Amino acid sequence: MTHRLFSLALVLGTMGALAFACSSSTSIDPGGAGLGGACGKGCTAPQTCDPTLGCVDCANDAACPAGRPRCLHGKCELCASNADCPASAPACTPRAHTCKPVCTATSCSGDAPKCDTATGACVGCAGDADCAGTSRPFCDPVTKQCIGCLVDSQCGTAAPHCLRSAGRCVQCLTSADCPAGTPICRSEGTCRAGCTSNAGCPASAPICNVPTGSAPRA
Repeated sequence: MTHRLFSLALVLGTMGALAFACSSSTSIDPGGAGLGGACGKGCTAPQTCDPTLGCVDCANDAACPAGRPRCLHGKCELCASNADCPASAPACTPRAHTCKPVCTATSCSGDAPKCDTATGACVGCAGDADCAGTSRPFCDPVTKQCIGCLVDSQCGTAAPHCLRSAGRCVQCLTSADCPAGTPICRSEGTCRAGCTSNAGCPASAPICNVPTGSAPRA
C-alpha cells in the first residue's frame, strides 16, 4: 500500500510540473529549446550568452568602447592592470576596475581589506593562500576575491559545473546539462521539471513554452 501511495504521489507531482510547464495557448513560440541557466530564455542583442557568466556585453577587448576598453567577466571596464592607468592614479583596483592612488596599510577596508604591495591595489585576496580553509578556497585572478570555483574541475559530482558569475559550483549551466526527468536549468543552476517540446505536454495543456519550459503568464 505504501509503495502504491508513493507511486501515485510521484505521478501527480510529475503531472503538476507538466501542467505548470504546458499551456492550452496556441501563441507559444514552438522554436528551439531555451538555453536556461544564467542566460534564461536568451539574451537581448547586442548582448551574447556566456553560460558561465550569463548575458554579457563583450567577449573580448575588441567589443568595448574607447572609454572602457578592457573586457573582464563579460563587462567593459576602464582597466585590467596597472598598465592601463595614468601616473596620477597608477593602481587598477581589481574589484571595480578603476584607477586609484596606490594603497597603504591603512587605506583598505570592506571586501578588499588587504593592500597588495605588488600592485598598489586593495584586494580581498592576493592568491589562493589567502582563501585557504574557507568555503571559498580560490582567489579569482580578475576580481581578487575568494570564490568557490574557477573551473569545472574544482567542482564535485553533485554540482559539477562552475558558475563564474557567482563563483560557485552548480548542477547545470544550461538546460543541456540536465537529465530528462528535470530538463530545465534554473538561473541559479539547478535542474527542474518542465517541457522541452509539445510531446511532453498532456492533452489538457498541449502547448509547450519551449524557450523557458514554463507556461506563459496571463
